[in-house]
Amino acid sequence: MGVKGKLVLLILLLSLAACARNPASPAAPAPATEQTPETTIQAAPEMTEPPTEPPTEPQTQPPEAEPITAGITFTVAGAGPVSLLDDGAYETLVSCSPERPILIDCEIPFAALVIKWEQVPPEGTLFWAGGEEKIGGGFLHEAVILPQGVSTALLKPSGEASICEIALFTEGKLPRQAQQWLPPWETADLLVFPTHADDDVLFFGAAMSTYALDRGLEVQTAFMTEHYDEPVRKHERLDGLWELGLRRYPVVGTARDFYTKQLKEAEYFHRDDGILAWQVEQIRRFRPLVILGHDLNGEYGHGQHKLNAHCLTQAVEAAGDPEQFPDSAGRFGVWDTPKLYLHLYQEGEIVLDVNTPLLQDDQGRTPFEMAQSAYSLHKSQAYTWFRVQQGEGYGGLDCRRFGLYRSLVGSDTAADLLENIDETLWRASEK
Repeated sequence: MGVKGKLVLLILLLSLAACARNPASPAAPAPATEQTPETTIQAAPEMTEPPTEPPTEPQTQPPEAEPITAGITFTVAGAGPVSLLDDGAYETLVSCSPERPILIDCEIPFAALVIKWEQVPPEGTLFWAGGEEKIGGGFLHEAVILPQGVSTALLKPSGEASICEIALFTEGKLPRQAQQWLPPWETADLLVFPTHADDDVLFFGAAMSTYALDRGLEVQTAFMTEHYDEPVRKHERLDGLWELGLRRYPVVGTARDFYTKQLKEAEYFHRDDGILAWQVEQIRRFRPLVILGHDLNGEYGHGQHKLNAHCLTQAVEAAGDPEQFPDSAGRFGVWDTPKLYLHLYQEGEIVLDVNTPLLQDDQGRTPFEMAQSAYSLHKSQAYTWFRVQQGEGYGGLDCRRFGLYRSLVGSDTAADLLENIDETLWRASEK
């Protein structure tokens, strides 16, 4: 059967399914329940020997799903087959709508999809013969898991949408590279405030891998700017965070990316963006035990980095004051963060260990190596001189070095961001 025939067949099946869900005839009355006669329950005979437990079968891990790389046809209704949804490029897009759904036809049955949208999409539905699944869950990169393998499905958004990539997988546990994002944390042990997509990897990546993976802590990112003029960087942000081992979706502000070397120029450019209020809101929302922020000198002198760091030193104070920014105080309450570290701040400096292999990384990489791997996914920035660095090279942008700018729990004696913090006591103070 050709692709066009399969599209007609699938639409017919969906119509039949809709009729089955909404039948025209009234439902038949339920049969009367049969009365059960009274019975006498006999006492069980006394057992002379304990029952023998049946042998337990060893637990088996589900097989890992395989990516499907051949035998896939994507067809936009009314436009014909398209070849841009599996070309590996974020720059190429395919548009769809309720009137122009996408038919997915695969020679090998698939049980999962990872859809990479151009923008966070409106809700929609993925249909297949005998079932359907909602799509458009609020993530730019979205995983959709089906209850069984299918060869044909129809992707129908509820409004206009564009898709960069669709990856298909066989049945089984999805491999590590298949992104299955979870919503942001309710509360965070470590809240990180990068400015741009890639700052998180360059300056904070090794620390985030250490505390998210081997320490098993709740690590949340909150990016100050969005890349409206470079949409590819939105995807690279997710790719990099996923490679670091983070699974909670980042929060992204609405301020526009803008390059300047001067703090005052950055302050003027963002005068209407409410950067300080936004930071206070994130602190009150996530109630972190530790915050990581940028170098006060802007890392390599970037004015937006300077603004982010300077506002953050004010935001940690304001977040605990109910009279400042009362709107977010009313929504989330107030929060006085125990510790604030700034990158490269020289007072109370600690140097993190980024060269010990992580036990929870399936490849046994060090935090430094994981950050390097994550930065390699920021392909749009490959032309720059920036690299994940430890030591004095590349302008001294050492990813290991942080200084304790503010503490409610005393000074550090070890290279541990959470030293002197009893999480149980701090979380109990929220109630």
